[in-house]
Amino acid sequence: LNRTLARAGFGRRDDLSLFLCCKLAAALAGAAAGALGAQAIGAAAAAIPQGALAVFGCVVGLVVGGILPEYVLRSKASGRGRRMAAALPDALDLMVMCLESGLTFERALATVAEELAPISPSLAAEFRLIDAELRLGSNRRAVLQEYYRRTEVDGLRDFAMTLIQGDRYGTPLTDSLKNVAEAERVQRNARIAAWAARLPVLMTLPMLLLVMPGTMLLVAGPTVMSAMKTVSSMGGIGG
Repeated sequence: LNRTLARAGFGRRDDLSLFLCCKLAAALAGAAAGALGAQAIGAAAAAIPQGALAVFGCVVGLVVGGILPEYVLRSKASGRGRRMAAALPDALDLMVMCLESGLTFERALATVAEELAPISPSLAAEFRLIDAELRLGSNRRAVLQEYYRRTEVDGLRDFAMTLIQGDRYGTPLTDSLKNVAEAERVQRNARIAAWAARLPVLMTLPMLLLVMPGTMLLVAGPTVMSAMKTVSSMGGIGG
């Protein structure tokens, strides 16, 4: 949960306690709602024992209420990771320009975080966190290794590994960052192509539900109306 909270942007010490309190409150609220709903169903169906139905509804509501906050948290973490991955190539290009202009890595990181804040606040917050840890005197390799462990975005992990290898072996940092940015753009294009390939499948059910009834009404409507008129006229003749 701590790692998921950090991925979602909640990195303070008391965030885990707050989340567990919210999860407990949601579970209790779900249990109460499930019990009330079960009692209402039991009152309508007299054949079902109300006590057993209330216990069943309470258990179901408790489970659903406990799972729902984690689902919301994971969804938020996943969305935050996608937004950071989308903004990473531009951030790396800006960092390369800062390094090539003569800035140190720490100063380039702070500059990128400042310029990136209006576009991608999440990625800017991650860069500011790394910069703050480095300013406190922490070892750069240790900071980057911790960042590599806590992030689960492929592009950010590649970024952290590139910095670790550059710090260890002395490889040119700007060339490595350019390669990471190019690889991340390729991955972004591949993700967009994959989503585009899924669109026909995702649109099948809405088309069946929304388009087909209207089409069938337009095609079969005149025929049905003509048949009804014919039947009514035959009935009038027979009378």
